[in-house]
Amino acid sequence: MAVYTTAKCGHCGINWTTLNPNTPNTVFGKLGPPVIKCSTCYRDNKTNYKLIRDLNPLEKILYVKVKNIFGIILSLCFIAMGFYLGFVVTPGAKDEGIVPAVILFSVFSVAFVVVGVIGIKNNVNGSSDFDFLEMKYDSNGGFLWSNEYY
Repeated sequence: MAVYTTAKCGHCGINWTTLNPNTPNTVFGKLGPPVIKCSTCYRDNKTNYKLIRDLNPLEKILYVKVKNIFGIILSLCFIAMGFYLGFVVTPGAKDEGIVPAVILFSVFSVAFVVVGVIGIKNNVNGSSDFDFLEMKYDSNGGFLWSNEYY
């Protein structure tokens, strides 16, 4: 779910707005750049945000890994549903001689397993938006421009 976010510069008062699809600050605590430089007045605005590398191990687990853990659990549910359809429901339809149902259940079974495996792969190997944010923060020299973040 995307969230419309509005903030303003603490110096010139200009509004910064964004439509953020991941909403890290509302879901996973205060993750983000510690310094945002206004693209209008060029002054630094200190935030209460932290980069992932600045979090202690407990905060990393709570704010970052929880999303991946829930994604893996959901992916495992998809895989379980695929096996249930493939090994329980499909043979029952086959015994009753309902050929279209057998084909449909077989396709859904394979699709559930594939979606589950892709979900696990993405949650284990995938880089997050926070990695890109840290890279941009470092390349700018310790800040993000307001138009890059909002």
